[in-house]
Amino acid sequence: MENAGYSSKDLHLYDKHLHDNRSVPKDQIHWDSGSRQVNYRAEYAASFLGEGEFCVGHLSRQRTLTRVEAYNVHVLNIVRDPITRLWSAFKFQRAKVKPTPYSQLWRTMAPDDDFKGFLLLRSKFQLKHSETLMSSGPFFCFEDLKQGKFIERALDPSIIKHRSAAMAQQRAQVIRDVEAGLAEALGKKTATYVPTSESGRAPILEDSAVTAFFDECGLTAASEFYRTNVLSDKTIVPR
Repeated sequence: MENAGYSSKDLHLYDKHLHDNRSVPKDQIHWDSGSRQVNYRAEYAASFLGEGEFCVGHLSRQRTLTRVEAYNVHVLNIVRDPITRLWSAFKFQRAKVKPTPYSQLWRTMAPDDDFKGFLLLRSKFQLKHSETLMSSGPFFCFEDLKQGKFIERALDPSIIKHRSAAMAQQRAQVIRDVEAGLAEALGKKTATYVPTSESGRAPILEDSAVTAFFDECGLTAASEFYRTNVLSDKTIVPR
């Protein structure tokens, strides 16, 4: 977004609170973000976005997304395979986020056991988050973005209906701008970057106990739907 000429408000939005990261160095914004938590709904933050400004965040409630869009902002909704997203969140928490009483226990566990401990705390939220975003199209797929592709069906009027022709034109311009910005961003490290192997899925994701857990809580089904439907043709889950 910044490569495309847009200005960040340095606020990280959640459904009912935000992290105020203004004046915080980018390489430090995730370490102790909880110390800057403010109870403030995402739609209220969206209401004071000016032209050319943006916020980022993790929203997990459909009603929140609906309320945000009511302020005539353009939501760029990014989705990802729910299982690899969980693995990424685990690595991110371990490398970039200050331990809390809730995370301290799994951080002391042996390799692989630490991921299992993490799952018990986070899997329900991650599944709900993924399901919400996949039902709130149109959207972009993270896997496409990693390859430099910025594919969205949002520009098809049968998929999204803006309040005005002007809003539709604005969104088309935003898409073109961000697509150009993405081309410059590929391969560059960010505050969230964690080095990873490119050899494929982590072995722990194939562990029998872990896969049974994924089966039971619905993550396996969500991942399969994503890979066979969403990632291939950008199907929007029926509400």
